[in-house]
Amino acid sequence: MIKKSIIVLAFICYVLQLNAQQSRTKYNFNPDWKFIKANPTNAQAVDYDDASWSTISTPHTFNDTDTFDDLSIGKHIGEKNQFRGTVWYRKHFKVPKTDSVKKST
Repeated sequence: MIKKSIIVLAFICYVLQLNAQQSRTKYNFNPDWKFIKANPTNAQAVDYDDASWSTISTPHTFNDTDTFDDLSIGKHIGEKNQFRGTVWYRKHFKVPKTDSVKKST
């Protein structure tokens, strides 16, 4: 009897798990980010015009071109011309109305 109950319980858990997976929607948040290697004023504003910014995908390395473009000067203590300023990433997206009432994680 206990063995039968365990099997029934395992089956119920399996069915509930399948149902949860079918109702979940996953979105790829990696493409279509806006990027600028600068610190523009008011860039945090929702309505900020970032049309001139580069469109990139994440993961993204903002300093990939200047990390090794000059040789280190002795003792390999790092590059002298590496950018150390502020950069901005922005993402625009809209949640479909059908998903607006769902929990997002």
